[in-house]
Amino acid sequence: MKELIRIETPWEPLTDEDFSIVWAQLGRRPEGAIGVAVRCRYGRPQVIASAPLRVDGKAVTHLPTAADVRSVSVFPTLYWLTCPMLQAAIGRLESAGWIARLREELEADPAAAQELDQAHRRTARMRTAMIPEATLERLRRDFPGQARVLTESGVAGMRDRRDRFAVKCLHAHFADYLATGENPVGRRVWALLTSGGVDPRGLGPCFARNRQSCPGSPPDLDGPQAVIDVGSNSVRLLVARRVEGGWQRLAEELITTRLGAAVAENGLLSSQAIDRTVEALRRLAAQAARFGAANPLAIATSAVREAANRDVLLVRAWEEAGVPLRVISGEEEGELSFRGALTGLHVAEDTPVVMCDVGGGSTELIVGEGSGRVQHVFSLPYGAVRLAAQQGQREGVQSVLSRLRSDLGEVVRKAAPDVTFRGREATLLCVGGTATTLAALDLRLSEYEPERINGYALTGERLEDWLDRLWWMDVEERKQLPGMPAGRADIMPFGLAILSAVAGAWSKWTGDRLVVSDNDLLYGALLRL
Repeated sequence: MKELIRIETPWEPLTDEDFSIVWAQLGRRPEGAIGVAVRCRYGRPQVIASAPLRVDGKAVTHLPTAADVRSVSVFPTLYWLTCPMLQAAIGRLESAGWIARLREELEADPAAAQELDQAHRRTARMRTAMIPEATLERLRRDFPGQARVLTESGVAGMRDRRDRFAVKCLHAHFADYLATGENPVGRRVWALLTSGGVDPRGLGPCFARNRQSCPGSPPDLDGPQAVIDVGSNSVRLLVARRVEGGWQRLAEELITTRLGAAVAENGLLSSQAIDRTVEALRRLAAQAARFGAANPLAIATSAVREAANRDVLLVRAWEEAGVPLRVISGEEEGELSFRGALTGLHVAEDTPVVMCDVGGGSTELIVGEGSGRVQHVFSLPYGAVRLAAQQGQREGVQSVLSRLRSDLGEVVRKAAPDVTFRGREATLLCVGGTATTLAALDLRLSEYEPERINGYALTGERLEDWLDRLWWMDVEERKQLPGMPAGRADIMPFGLAILSAVAGAWSKWTGDRLVVSDNDLLYGALLRL
């Protein structure tokens, strides 16, 4: 190894176990593999480094002196993507025509084209530095064509001097980006993947035992695990450890960023909100690491999902905060919230459950059972931050609430037959900041107490009382109420208005009672690890 590599290698030596995993990932022997450049969240190889020189198809460090060498070739791909999940996801991008589209983007962006040119040249320099001087001289003398491939071709073997906008293989560019962080094509692929719900660092379904799964069994996750939720109003962290019967909460933190405020107005994340969110991600990732959870799972919901410029945040989250933020669909958001909400509650498995999650930018409604089985998922574009941005007075939001009630009527018509099975009254389960703040207000908590919030029940009448009371207070008056977080005081009435509409729409099946769960999307996301 030392004879081959004349530079400080940015990869780890390939162990026997790594070699076996890569062999299984690729379905063939990884000829020329010399190191692991990137590992996934579970420690499996994602990107390997490859030796460049081949003689008669075999990787070598020197050219043999024998005169009967049949063929000498250079393997131009320095960084090779081995992760089956990423290979499949990027293959879908290529099939959708993204190679041609990214080429067009490069032609229109001189800065990105220059960065790609630099990536090509960096690859050529690194590959050349791996060859001993004597071997390099002989290549130039006896095999000049291969010497040019070695010293001039860039990422994926492209000749940058002949075609500076060359984009041939998105897999190779993405592997180069993961390994170096300096490839504009790979950066764009990162944004496309995370925007489409793919976590490039891996998820539990990577071990689903299908043709896109990683070999072997999922690793045991006995240590602390961290999940970050980037919502329309705040960024939240949960650090927990798996214990018998569930999860032990180790740490929680919330930072208000108001990421979704501008999305309701112009469909864009503001630069200031992006800055606040990236800084929040940096702080929360550092907090997770202090608890031994250095590889947090991070998800983004409606504000990022709907923003036309979401790619800016997705890339900055990774490059500046080291957090692989992926956008989840409204349906996945609802399913994760449902499974998380049932954590720690004593709901009979056959009890019908209607769960409501009033977020900053959207409201998720899920119909299922206490067993965790999901039957219907609905995501409606009404949230506390979005509604507050429409108008500051009650009269101004009536038209929005009227549309919400109409949409809720359609949801009820679709899902009600499943709620009435076995003739049992359904449980209205409420999660999210609006619901937990309502419980804290009703309990008059001077400090947040999750053990008292989780499972707290109150009537629809109490909900209406709080809605009327808060609506006519100004923001400063609301902030003085025991249980009211300062960062939620301005949007709380709007969240309660949405919750009231939901409770009214389902009252025939759930009665005049709602139950608050402190365990929500974050706990559901833990189940995906």
